[in-house]
Amino acid sequence: MDIDVNDHEMDGRLTPERPSTPLASVSTKDIIDPLSRMVLVDTRFAYRVWVALFPLLWQNLGSKDRHDLTSGLIRLLAKPYHLSLTSTRPNVIQAILDAFCACNPAPRLPPQLLRYLGQTYSAWYPALTLLENKILDRREIESAIFDRAMGVELGAFDALSELYTSLAASHYFYGAWKRHCQYKESHIALAYEQLDDWANAQAAYERAQTKARAGVLPFSESEYCLWESRWVETTKRLQSWDMLLDLGLHESLPEIELEAGWRTWDWGERQAQVRQLLKATPPEVASGPRAKFYETYLTL
Repeated sequence: MDIDVNDHEMDGRLTPERPSTPLASVSTKDIIDPLSRMVLVDTRFAYRVWVALFPLLWQNLGSKDRHDLTSGLIRLLAKPYHLSLTSTRPNVIQAILDAFCACNPAPRLPPQLLRYLGQTYSAWYPALTLLENKILDRREIESAIFDRAMGVELGAFDALSELYTSLAASHYFYGAWKRHCQYKESHIALAYEQLDDWANAQAAYERAQTKARAGVLPFSESEYCLWESRWVETTKRLQSWDMLLDLGLHESLPEIELEAGWRTWDWGERQAQVRQLLKATPPEVASGPRAKFYETYLTL
């Protein structure tokens, strides 16, 4: 079948249609209205628009406006109703933190809030980026030194190391602590851990704690917590569950006592004791998968 199309008609079809409205007469409303409708239809499009536009708006704000906006955003990020979006990708928290990562300078958020958001809403990458920038930023370091002198611990490094631990990013964790720790005992113990020499690592942590209790080392709270927590980890690796059972019993640590008791007790005879320990665990542990496993086992 032949199609008869003249050259003039074909040229008209191939030539792009010119806008009927001159560009100079286009108002902001003509752009915002269709954009606002589109972001309600497509979540990923809304995410991309927010991440692209917020850094541009942030760059044009004064210091006072940035401070006021940051205060409002901190309150927004801490709202509990975001918990309904934890399984959504991307969610509101991820979008806000990704936009913060593109800002220079980035909004200053409390470190423990960043840790919580990263763990709860799977915003691992932006939370780590913001915390790492806090530690590397000279202004943040000077502020932290000043606040420690006033008796306030900002906790940026503690939040960062906890996120590394949650992600099982062991080499990042070791590297960060080797740059941060003050005593050679910590360096030695961490080096043993990196070599999977758990027995020597456990002994090194024990020596460090002994010196600290004797007043030989003027330790910091965060570094002493490192010695305690890593000693527990090395003891688990060595399968010394009797030692951990005694620690949990004498230090009132029900989560450690439960984990050690799972390997050493006859749970059929200790159901009442286990249920009491489950009730005594902190809320974040009681809602975790390990506690749910213990409850299911007792039910069966």
